Amino acid sequence: MNTKLIALAALLVAFVSIAPAQVALTSTSLSVAVADTTSTSVVLASATGVLANGYLFVDLEAMQVLGSYSSGTTIPVRRGASSTTARAHLSAAVVYVVTPGNQARSAFRTYTPSGACGLPTPPSTTLARTNEFILPVFNILTGESVDCVTGASGAPQWTRILPSSITMGQSTIKAPYTAFTTLSPPNAIATTSVTNVNGTIYFSQIFVPTNATLTGACVLNGGTVGTDKWIFGLYNSNGQVVANTALTGTTSATASKYQCIAFTATVSVYGPNNYFIALQGGTSATDNFQTYATAGAPTNYGTQSQTGTFGTMAAMTTPTVTFTAAKGPLMILY
Repeated sequence: MNTKLIALAALLVAFVSIAPAQVALTSTSLSVAVADTTSTSVVLASATGVLANGYLFVDLEAMQVLGSYSSGTTIPVRRGASSTTARAHLSAAVVYVVTPGNQARSAFRTYTPSGACGLPTPPSTTLARTNEFILPVFNILTGESVDCVTGASGAPQWTRILPSSITMGQSTIKAPYTAFTTLSPPNAIATTSVTNVNGTIYFSQIFVPTNATLTGACVLNGGTVGTDKWIFGLYNSNGQVVANTALTGTTSATASKYQCIAFTATVSVYGPNNYFIALQGGTSATDNFQTYATAGAPTNYGTQSQTGTFGTMAAMTTPTVTFTAAKGPLMILY
């Protein structure tokens, strides 16, 4: 037997066997808001994993735990560590705990990873989230946090984690959001009512700014309801269905108001990213719903329709960023 091949195989086995196990960073939250950029301690809901000379990462700021720390949930810290900028933080903001040494060297980077993640260790060729040594990771120059997330396409991608709270002047933006709309003010909204064509699927582009778990969707009905049935679908940017309501349909109701229907199962979406939300109607083709009219949407806002068979939410033939009047329904994800 070829002794070189045996030696190479043994080396590969040894290499795989010593590959480090993945580290999922411990997370907790702030029990008390940090109102300024100069406070020298923070109060956490849990101190699990916190070590002297380790780090805390909250929103866009890294804080180094002082060497004097030994125990307790009141943590002495050096603000704006690892070249990040000290900032105010809301109570309940998510805090990631990073221990000193290898964790800090792996978690803190000077760039933001993008594209595919979870690159395999030979001889494997499978992308997998578990292939990453430590998650999430942080760009200390920009404060961005990213995680390796398996998206609707099935392939893991680096996905930005929006901060729990960003305080800007007198305004505070909180994430994650609980609902996303197709378009809303300050966009100019001109609407027109469209009568359902049996089996036709009507699409509107929808921007999802952050990761969220969604329950269902709503459509703004027109003035005629009560006869046809609605099916709602959520599509990824490649035009593949990632969630839908019952394919038997739900009778349209509540004229000139939003009607909300739950998906058959909750769905995780990943942002910032573009999706499409869709409505399919059947079967009498008498009821109507509100769509965006000419000049009712900004440039590059995609709306379209395609023929179909009621009860089948087919993939989008060609996802678009072109606006077409009276095609895109006014909808909400929640």
